[in-house]
Amino acid sequence: MNWKDVAEAIGLVAIVASLVFVGLQLRQAQDIGLAEGYSMAISTWNDADSQINEHVEIWRRGTAGENLDENEATIFASLVTQVNHAAILGFLHSQQVAGIDQAKIFAQDFAGFLYRNPGARRIWVMQEKNFATYRKILNSDYQTHIWTQTVNDYLTELDRQAPPIEEGIFVDW
Repeated sequence: MNWKDVAEAIGLVAIVASLVFVGLQLRQAQDIGLAEGYSMAISTWNDADSQINEHVEIWRRGTAGENLDENEATIFASLVTQVNHAAILGFLHSQQVAGIDQAKIFAQDFAGFLYRNPGARRIWVMQEKNFATYRKILNSDYQTHIWTQTVNDYLTELDRQAPPIEEGIFVDW
């Protein structure tokens, strides 16, 4: 081998090594992004939990589908909205960083929560229908958001299979 061949071999090894290094950096950046997203989601869940704990009786009665007075109904709708926003945040972040399959876990969990809690489901469905009504008026090309469609698909499947609902308070989302 002459000097030129040695230099080309060293250059080739350097290029391959730099590509491997860039790949490792991209993988690390994705892992960091996932961790940051989960951290934001946990923070949002904690905020929702704090609000629920301040209004635990309204939350308990509302999720069970019991009658609430006007003020309680407003508080309950706000709590359901907070839980929905926390789930959406986790869904969208996971979708961006890890892909739709990972993101669907958030939609599955949220659909399970709605299935077990008819009062929360009623509020969520009503809110989504209201949003869709205004969005269709303001945007002729409007299509149902992937979050709403995915949760609705899972709810339809749960309704079809009708798994039993455990009695008692079971908070999970």
